[in-house]
Amino acid sequence: MRSKDIWFRVQGKFAHFGGISFGPERTTMLVPSASAAIGMCRAVFGKAALEWLPREVHLLSKPERILTTVNELKSFATGHSVDRTQRQRTMLYGCDYGLRMGYRISPKHLRPQDNPEKIEKMLADRLAKQQSYRSVCLGVSQAGGVIEWVHDPSLMPVPVDHTEDFGWIFYATDHHGDDQSYLAPLSMKAGIATYPSWDDVRKYGRPFAYKQVS
Repeated sequence: MRSKDIWFRVQGKFAHFGGISFGPERTTMLVPSASAAIGMCRAVFGKAALEWLPREVHLLSKPERILTTVNELKSFATGHSVDRTQRQRTMLYGCDYGLRMGYRISPKHLRPQDNPEKIEKMLADRLAKQQSYRSVCLGVSQAGGVIEWVHDPSLMPVPVDHTEDFGWIFYATDHHGDDQSYLAPLSMKAGIATYPSWDDVRKYGRPFAYKQVS
């Protein structure tokens, strides 16, 4: 069972969408990855049987990049002591995005007592009331934001004129399939980036094992 597309507008003062870093500084992409887009929509409706499907992200304003210093866990120590370190992190300031999302009912997580029609009705009610299941984060917990369902996407601002190739980035973890994490290419043209479908990612993407590097 698949839906028609749903549009959201996501705004926040700050955001950090981590790219692939080759040094101590935590860099950020200009737009959310598919995984980040899914996470923001799960803040609206996070039932396991409903799988969010990223379609497009529109860059409605171009944020400024600022450099910050943050405390991070360097290692997980035993007992009550923790080993922390300071790292530089690039943040986005002044963020405004349009998200076009689809969804489908996931057979993997659909329990015998679940009713697909009831799940869709719950989602429709949540959207109509502009309710969220939990707070929305734009990439990291320190970057809170607001997500709103857009009933008429023609009322959203026109995307900014920006073109960029983001290269191969972390796409998402396939929790509704083989639980494998994937890399996939993403690029933006005239302020619009189109996410590849899960079918294309599973076929052409690059599986990888995520490992936290200190």
